Amino acid sequence: MSSASDPAEVVLRDWVRRAKHSQRDGARLLAQFLREAKRERGKVQKTAQEALVSAAGLLRREVNQLQKGLTGVSNRLSTFEQEQTKKPARTPAKAPVKTTARRVRKTTAGSKRKLRKAA
Repeated sequence: MSSASDPAEVVLRDWVRRAKHSQRDGARLLAQFLREAKRERGKVQKTAQEALVSAAGLLRREVNQLQKGLTGVSNRLSTFEQEQTKKPARTPAKAPVKTTARRVRKTTAGSKRKLRKAA
């Protein structure tokens, strides 16, 4: 159903061709690396060992920094807990709060009549 001039077919063929080339290039580079590693096994081991030592040093420094930070947080927390368990200091007597004046109740019309009759 698809013809040789189909653009998708052309793109697919081109992609497969490039993938084969890159596979060959990758295989060639890997073989070259393995040959060099075989010739210079001691050098490769030394380089790998140096890389491991360097990585271990970085991790050790990071762990030390984290421990310092955790120690600081722990100290702050214990200080805070000690302050919370202390008896609160007595506060000086506060002035009584002023109450606002209450509104006087208005007299109703019925009670006004009673007041007039009584007078």
